Amino acid sequence: MTRTILNRVFGLETYSEYNDRFDLGISEVVSSSVGHRTYAETWDDFYSRISVDDTINLVKTHGPAQDDNPAIYIVRDPRSAIISQFHYFRSHPLTRADFSIPQLIDGQSFGSDWSSNLDAWHPLDRPHTLFLRYEEILSEPDRIIALISDFLKMPVVAAWQNPFESQKELLPTFFRTASDQANLAEWTADDLHVLWERHGDWMSRLGYGDDSAVAGNSRSLDKPPSQIVSHWR
Repeated sequence: MTRTILNRVFGLETYSEYNDRFDLGISEVVSSSVGHRTYAETWDDFYSRISVDDTINLVKTHGPAQDDNPAIYIVRDPRSAIISQFHYFRSHPLTRADFSIPQLIDGQSFGSDWSSNLDAWHPLDRPHTLFLRYEEILSEPDRIIALISDFLKMPVVAAWQNPFESQKELLPTFFRTASDQANLAEWTADDLHVLWERHGDWMSRLGYGDDSAVAGNSRSLDKPPSQIVSHWR
């Protein structure tokens, strides 16, 4: 979603550390829908080159920070993010993998789990970091766009219109659903307990999940109770 906003609203193209050849880079029309660009050299050579470039280069990563360059950090409720991963790996014809929910909770898909990524980045305290909640990107796009504009020191060049449905037609294995509520409904009580034990500290700090959710009583994900909202420092 954020890469699409950067492209549609600010006219910016973005890279991915992984080049995303099996999803967003699978075809020119899919890449164009989100403003995805690929690079030809090795990752180390590419990053070394753009690190000394005077222009803005935006690169998606699931890994830890490699330096102190400005960054946009996006956090999503792990109950929704993990279910999204689960379906992505189960349905993608080129990268199919049968990860279980406990394996995804443990971070076996990307080599790092949800809490460890937060520990590595410290996004609430890291200087020159725009901290965004995925839920607020969906529910308050105008406010988020204003934050991005201020952070990047770039003007808005076009009004935001969410193209999710057309993107879903292009690549349904990637653009599956924008519904956090549907993702939350898929959790079992046992898996929620595992999630809470593994990621409870950060979930509590950010306002995601509570004892009632672990007990199986779902609540809305649209407005997390935490006072930590999208911001930058």
